[in-house]
Order: sequence, then structure tokens, then C-alpha cells
Amino acid sequence: MSEHSHLHDQERLLASIGPSVSALIADIVSGLFDGFIIGVVIAAGINILLLTQSIALNIFSVAIPLILPMILNAFWKHKLWKKARFRITTERILMQDAGRFKMKSLLTIKWPQYQESWNKRTSWIDHLTGAKSIGIRYGNADSQLRAVFPSAVWATDIKHYLDKVDAAFRHNQMETIKPFVEKAYGKRD
Repeated sequence: MSEHSHLHDQERLLASIGPSVSALIADIVSGLFDGFIIGVVIAAGINILLLTQSIALNIFSVAIPLILPMILNAFWKHKLWKKARFRITTERILMQDAGRFKMKSLLTIKWPQYQESWNKRTSWIDHLTGAKSIGIRYGNADSQLRAVFPSAVWATDIKHYLDKVDAAFRHNQMETIKPFVEKAYGKRD
């Protein structure tokens, strides 16, 4: 899917970032546990079937059903991780994160709904990679909703950029906003 396939007429893409490597590592580690449980069930079923047929058990009847689901789950988690995106446009914020087994629904937050954003380190892996989550509070005066993109390397810069875009939106100056550049502060043009 193209980066620009979700855009409306006259809407500009200002930023598009994916989750950090720490999110992938955390997903794969939890996926290994899921794959191991599935592998145990499959291996037990195969071995019970082999025993009822009076066929001798071997290492392959245990090892392959245990290892294969873990490997497949890791590849699946990587595929979901590559699809996850946090996008900022001139009209809205779009968040789509990888779930446990499938992509979560695409969340759209229009600029009039946006209230504030925050950053937080959510795991020890985030501390090692320098990533943080991006949280957004949105809604109206009666209903305040929260959404979190779990882990992004440029989260602090994106938080400040969201505030800058929000201020431009409130002052009808969206045409002055330049796209976000994923570089260290001071090295952006």
C-alpha cells in the first residue's frame, strides 16, 4: 500500500513513522511464547497419534512441531511490524499498530478533536533503544479518549511536532507547516 493512498484531496502527508525495533523485539518475544504453546499442542497431538499407531517416536516428531510455529510466528510479527504506521497529515492523525495476531483498526483523529500528546517509555527494551510511546488525548469536552502508538524512535520530536501542527491548525496556517524530517535536532534543513 502506498504511503499516499490514504490521503484525501488537497491533504498533505507531513510525517509517517513506523514503530521502533524495540516494538519488534517485544512482539517477537511474546510471539515465541505463543508459538511455543501452539507447538506443544501440535507436538502432543502428533505424538499421541504416533503412539496409537504403534509407531516409534523420534526427535523430529517433537522438535519440528515445537520450533516451526515459533519461527512462523516471528515472521508474522515482522510482517505486522512493517505495516504499522503513525501518520500526520494536514487534516488528521492516523494510527495503525500491530496487534497480537493481526493489525489493529486504523484510528483517525481529526485536528479539531486533538487535545494533547505525551511520551512515555513503556518497557526496558525502549530504554535500551531510546524509543518512547506516543500518546494522544482527543475528543471533546464531554468525552476524552486516549490512543497510544507503542514505540517510536522520534517520539519526543513527534510530540513537539504535533503541538506545532495543532497550533498552525488553530491559527489557519497549515500551509506554513513543513514535513517532519527524521533526523537529529540541528541536522534538519
